[in-house]
Amino acid sequence: MARGLRVALTLLALARSADGATMLERTLDITLAGDTIVQEALVVVALDEPGDLELWRSYRIDLDDNVTLESCTAEVVLADGTVVERVPRRSFEREESTGFGLYTSAWTQVIPFAKARVGQRLRVATTIRVELPFRAVSLPLQQPVVQRRLEITVRGGGGQLRWRVHPAAAGLDAIESDDRLELRAANLSAAAGTGSLVLRLAWDPRVGWPGIGSWYGELTAARTPPSAVVRKLAGELCATTQGRRGCFERLADQVRRRVRYEAVAIGQGGWVPSPPDEVLARGWGDCKDKSQLLVQLLAAQGIASHLALLASGSAEPIDPTFATPNQVNHCIVAVPVGEIETRPGDPVVDGYFLLDPSVDRGGIEWLSPTDQGRHVLVVAGGGSRLLEVPELFEHEQRRLTIDGAVDRQGDLHGRVELRLKGARAVPWLRAADTVSPQQLEDEARGKLLLALLPGAVVGEVRWHVNESPVPELAVSATVDLAGAVRGQPDRRWFRPPLLTALPEPAALVGPGQGVRLAAGVERTSVRLELPEGWCPAQSWEQREDNELGSYLVTVTAAASTVEVAHELALRQSWVDAARLPQLHELALAERQAGLRRVRLRCGEGATEP
Repeated sequence: MARGLRVALTLLALARSADGATMLERTLDITLAGDTIVQEALVVVALDEPGDLELWRSYRIDLDDNVTLESCTAEVVLADGTVVERVPRRSFEREESTGFGLYTSAWTQVIPFAKARVGQRLRVATTIRVELPFRAVSLPLQQPVVQRRLEITVRGGGGQLRWRVHPAAAGLDAIESDDRLELRAANLSAAAGTGSLVLRLAWDPRVGWPGIGSWYGELTAARTPPSAVVRKLAGELCATTQGRRGCFERLADQVRRRVRYEAVAIGQGGWVPSPPDEVLARGWGDCKDKSQLLVQLLAAQGIASHLALLASGSAEPIDPTFATPNQVNHCIVAVPVGEIETRPGDPVVDGYFLLDPSVDRGGIEWLSPTDQGRHVLVVAGGGSRLLEVPELFEHEQRRLTIDGAVDRQGDLHGRVELRLKGARAVPWLRAADTVSPQQLEDEARGKLLLALLPGAVVGEVRWHVNESPVPELAVSATVDLAGAVRGQPDRRWFRPPLLTALPEPAALVGPGQGVRLAAGVERTSVRLELPEGWCPAQSWEQREDNELGSYLVTVTAAASTVEVAHELALRQSWVDAARLPQLHELALAERQAGLRRVRLRCGEGATEP
């Protein structure tokens, strides 16, 4: 899901490139002056291989209404510094943004190095000016390539400069003096996705998360109180509802369904919601637009609520000890629990009911997992608070059930059902509204059922949608699978299909960075009727359990039936480096379960690997 808050300031308009080559030198001289940053940068890249040339032939710089490229010198040079070619500014190309903002003022300056050759180097010197809504930025230290030498100098800030490198890194030297910060590194490794090094800078007098909340409250204060249009709509919608909770539910449903989500990022205005009357009239808006509209609809009915900011989706987790707004990318709504009736299982956190108006499926009881396990800033002036959203992992489920009989040739004949609950069901529920039944059946057969049972013959696919607060559907069909049980008469075996959700164990060994996964419950249940006279299985159980989650395998056998159950419960979506060993334990248990056979043997047991 695209996010609706302006996040380009996080990148500070740095050049983007693909993997490959080596960055021999990268120097950044940053001057902080009030609401403005001036960044002078020099980048030198070695083109050692033909692939490097292809990847770096176009050098890209992201710009916006509030991000200006004041000067740029782009050259091809030899190893001794001799200039081979200087690319004139008139040759630079403009490329419109294809990023998260459907309505955006962002664009990209592309520098074409058409005459560059292997063995040469690219040298780009730029001066970029950035106008900020809040005096804070996040600067990626790592790049997609190795940096032989990195030097960063930060000046200014009026004596209020705060800084932090996250996560803490060895081999990065920092020198601090009055109104000046210098960082140096040699042979800095390439970025590896989530968990890459970031330098966070802040020099705003408003410090702490309450200060961030006050700042954002001031930005959005001009949008209140509710207009006559908003008051009229709220009154009509709540006229026939039961109680304040019923009114809340009706208004939330209206915003979700009436206003379609469209990402908006117009310079610094990417932080400010559009007027609710305008959002209603045009029928679309981004997360902050939809959230502000809901806040005003609720206010028109005397229900207090607040905007709430978080880092949603695949974004880096918020650092709760270093308050800056450019760590967030999404806006939702927080309602004090005293304003409406709450029930067990509601997404309530420290006295606030959380609701995401950008989600278009499910009831108010369901909070998308993209918003769970995160810190969220409730914007309430000086009373703004940073809260931690728990993982409601029980709502996120997949369950595969196979029930059938095995004939004497070892072929399986029966039924298969895959039940999806929570976020996993949402894309299929949307597809059911937009594509033909035949296309939907073909997609479900191939991408859901045959992906789990390769080689099977899957019959007519049936759909069942459960109209519950948590999105849910079941896909079922008859199934015939040749060779489901194999081996000799006294040494038969089968390997049940499994739902797998964890990385390969080998990827989790040794030093690593945090990973984000899909928290939830994965269940597989297989029940087979065996032919009369076949050797039975033997009942057994295996369990792995730690703070991160659990994995359970059980085999239950009778004279003519065998049942196999696997269950993985992952309680957290964000796994930091300290908990990777626990994730490895679960991933290893899942991997071993996927390789293990269930054996049908007379007198020898069924538990050998």
